[in-house]
Amino acid sequence: MVESRGKIIRDYYKKLEHSIIRNKRKVVNSSVLWTLILMKEKDRKLIIDESSINPVDFDASEVEALIDDGMISVISSDSQRDMILTAKGIWEAEKLMYGFIEKDLLELIEGKYFSFSTTTKPLDDKDKLALLALLGARCFSKETAMDLKNEDFLDGWTTVMENCFNFLNEHGFFKKRYSDVSKVLEKKAASHEVESLMRHRNDLPLKSNNIFRNPGNYKYWIEIIQDEKISNSKLTKVLSLIFSDKSIVHLTSDLQKLLETIAHENSKFVRKNFIYLDAKSDLQIREAVTAFCIKS
Repeated sequence: MVESRGKIIRDYYKKLEHSIIRNKRKVVNSSVLWTLILMKEKDRKLIIDESSINPVDFDASEVEALIDDGMISVISSDSQRDMILTAKGIWEAEKLMYGFIEKDLLELIEGKYFSFSTTTKPLDDKDKLALLALLGARCFSKETAMDLKNEDFLDGWTTVMENCFNFLNEHGFFKKRYSDVSKVLEKKAASHEVESLMRHRNDLPLKSNNIFRNPGNYKYWIEIIQDEKISNSKLTKVLSLIFSDKSIVHLTSDLQKLLETIAHENSKFVRKNFIYLDAKSDLQIREAVTAFCIKS
């Protein structure tokens, strides 16, 4: 690229950089391109519009060459004709000015969009509450999923959530002790409190290695069925996600009582069928819970 074209790109890049700072934003990872990628569309448009340059200030042939190379584009209005730097032009400027290479950009993209680091994040209190409620009501498959489209079930799910909340809160399994269930099971706008909590569990499939399922249509379950029967290893995984590395051997009977109460007293108000609510499932879950608690 000839020097004059490089100067046009550098000058415009500096205007972009100054506009970001003037709008009290931080240049992320020393890259204007990356900073703009991470912005909301309206914020990005504001920065770019503020930094537009009138092409009459530069040699017309050089401007046309940059347009042909895809480095800049021209926007026209009734009053004037301005040019803006394209993503390709911004990247070219960063290579010219800071020696950036494609590897730098790919590492940023990899870290932000392809590392799936959410799997290493611990569950938050609402995640734990959601998993324990699904475990108690034995929503173990698509056929037994929590169905929040059925408004007749919503208040029943509130009862299940409240029972789970009381257990987790009383025994210190939340990050802090709450004064009231409404601090976790919050009603927002016109949404039912259970619907609101479940709808925002977007990271939970990754955090749980896809044991938690939320395919859409207001349905949720924990996928612990393997070869048409409850998988002990997956059931144990759910318990370990909820209770992490805390010892709960002293709570074995209390936890079993909670899960059986939800299954046999509360579930009839939140489910249409009785799959996994039989004596065989009772025994298997009781044995798995006992084994988990003893090892904790």
